[in-house]
Amino acid sequence: MFSQDFDFQKRALNDLQQENNQLKEILASREKLIEESGMFLLTDNEINGHDEKRTSVLPAGLVAQETLSLLNSLGKGSIDDKLKQLLTEKQEQAEQILQLKAELEQEKERFKEFEQILKRNDSQTATNSVETEQQKQLVKELTELRNKIPRLEAENLSVQQEVKKNKLCVN
Repeated sequence: MFSQDFDFQKRALNDLQQENNQLKEILASREKLIEESGMFLLTDNEINGHDEKRTSVLPAGLVAQETLSLLNSLGKGSIDDKLKQLLTEKQEQAEQILQLKAELEQEKERFKEFEQILKRNDSQTATNSVETEQQKQLVKELTELRNKIPRLEAENLSVQQEVKKNKLCVN
């Protein structure tokens, strides 16, 4: 009976060793696959942010390198806390973007108003410039006419005198 019990336990040990070796191969294969894909395993402590003395070595999550870097850059705490922090930052940024868009629209409106004012001023300036040029031309012509008046009066007087002479001569 002792011998039978011993043989039974020996077979059970043999079976357990084979199963253990298979599990080791499966774990090694999984680790290799995870490493090749650039992923990292997180333990429950890393996920929940517990700094307990009893640490679990069993993986509870799988993340990419970028995700791991991001999570590590957010400091200590659980993934849930870190995600809440990211969500809060995202919401703040979204609000800031909306505020900046509103400010941009206000500035665009102000710019349009200034453009309209400038166009009106430019057209007034152009009109004023044309009017000023026209006024200068009129002043010049007026001055020329004023200068011509005495000369024309003198010519008129001389023509009148010649007409009188001619009338006297004809008579």
